[in-house]
Amino acid sequence: MRGSMIQTKTIEAFEDEFGRIETGLFSSADSDVQIVKYKGDSSSRLAFVGTLGLADKSRKKGGVGCEWFMEFPDDLSANQAASVLDHYVSMYLSGEIPEPKRGSYILFSSLKDRVWPNDNSVGFYFTIPVFRSDEFRKKSHANNIVPIWVVPIIKQESEILESHGWHRLEEYWDQMNTDLHDAYRVQVL
Repeated sequence: MRGSMIQTKTIEAFEDEFGRIETGLFSSADSDVQIVKYKGDSSSRLAFVGTLGLADKSRKKGGVGCEWFMEFPDDLSANQAASVLDHYVSMYLSGEIPEPKRGSYILFSSLKDRVWPNDNSVGFYFTIPVFRSDEFRKKSHANNIVPIWVVPIIKQESEILESHGWHRLEEYWDQMNTDLHDAYRVQVL
């Protein structure tokens, strides 16, 4: 019973932040984990997909209880984002990749791999949701959930990560006022 109450509170926290859940798909790796699409807020023009149930699996693996989410322009396919997110959730659940934390990243195995057709992403960067509301952070913390923002990164950003680390990448983003929702962003010299 306790698990379902925590999951209900997790749903409430995430729906308050991202809008009502519109669609849920079971993860290909575990039927207790779903990839869900949230309605979003039409004024922000953003779409959201995320995990539901991953925190329980994370804790059972000795992790911190994380739920992953992506946010992106609402004119891009949520199904494609959900599919790619599901792939990496499956890799995490099977032990192929460690639990991500702020500063972790995954480079796609092929230059042809993308989240959306012809986007400029070369991998994912995992970070804390700094642009989310204080209420979301408080509710997540109260429910012992660590929200992980999954951000598509471009080649230049992966090079900064590999050469200078995640602190420098996040400084770069701040300095350049980078739109992290734009998977089609281009390299800036």
